[in-house]
Amino acid sequence: MKKILIATICLLCYSFCFSAEFGGIIKSNTELLIPTQGDILWGETIDASAYTKIPFSTKDDFNSYFAVEGVYRFRITQNGNTNSLNLPLIKLNMTSYFGNGFVSVSAGRFFTSDITSNIFAQESDGVSGIYMTDVVNASMYAGYTGLLNSRFVSMHGNSDYEFESGNFYDLSLPYIVIGGTVSLPYLFLKQSLSLDVWGFIGTQNINRNNIYASASITGPISNQLFYTLIASGSFINKEEQGFTPGLFASGEIDYYFSKISSVVSAYAKYATKDFETVTITTTLAGLNWNNILAAGFSSTIIPVNPLALKVLGEAVLQVDTMDYLGTQFAAECRWQVLSDVLFQVSGKYFLAKEIDSSTTNVSVKAIISF
Repeated sequence: MKKILIATICLLCYSFCFSAEFGGIIKSNTELLIPTQGDILWGETIDASAYTKIPFSTKDDFNSYFAVEGVYRFRITQNGNTNSLNLPLIKLNMTSYFGNGFVSVSAGRFFTSDITSNIFAQESDGVSGIYMTDVVNASMYAGYTGLLNSRFVSMHGNSDYEFESGNFYDLSLPYIVIGGTVSLPYLFLKQSLSLDVWGFIGTQNINRNNIYASASITGPISNQLFYTLIASGSFINKEEQGFTPGLFASGEIDYYFSKISSVVSAYAKYATKDFETVTITTTLAGLNWNNILAAGFSSTIIPVNPLALKVLGEAVLQVDTMDYLGTQFAAECRWQVLSDVLFQVSGKYFLAKEIDSSTTNVSVKAIISF
């Protein structure tokens, strides 16, 4: 890993001498967790990242580039501080254009997601191919997650798995990942249909194999009203006990106002007891998508150009017992101070069924890009 970091630094230095794009981002995030009972918890996270993109070819019908990004993270809490290094992007891409479409091949480490952005949505080391036209879009991916830094990605796996720990870099859960997606844009009446299948094979004592099949349909109901419907079936084999089926389903309606920059959304999401994602994704209330029924709304408005306001609300129930768990309220204010300076304040309040379990979260973020 040290050799990779040294090579990355050398490449960044090299990019300064040639016609390459480069830049960086500094992020600061201060968080407070205020429980109804108990001590207040706090944390401060500072991320400093640098990236470069080196073009090899920029022809009209073919281009290629190499991109790399490195991140240093310093986090301090009442329990101490940690230092972490990450390489979220190491990507070689080649794209060939033809008519109204293109073919693209990428290799290295880059972000990958299924069509739901709920089952698998994270960086991974692998190879992808994309074929895109006006009629059909298709993609395939094969990769491996065992070389990622577990301090930056979170995945479900064996609770007793022993991470290989280092001073700055802890290797993540090792899965072999294989996936494919087919999308038919504007299939009928401007409606788009997407289908995908993903498989995850645990290695190195990760005794589980996951298979997912998903379908998504989205499109306009009217000029300003849009909908999205998603259904995912899972087949999860834990500890060689056989595959257990699970189901995730969601529906969302979005209304875009014509005279002001604003959107209002309403949604409902459902996950059975035996459904489990690979990447740890959660409800607005921070609960895993497992044995959960959630219904909520969100509204975003931009009263003036550099300012954006957002409010959210979500009620959650436990599926197998239909017990009410609580309601999450959230609000966010983003201010684009300058083109490369962003300031954000957000707050959350979880009103639990048991009042003593209610919590308040406050977050203040500042982002500077250059």
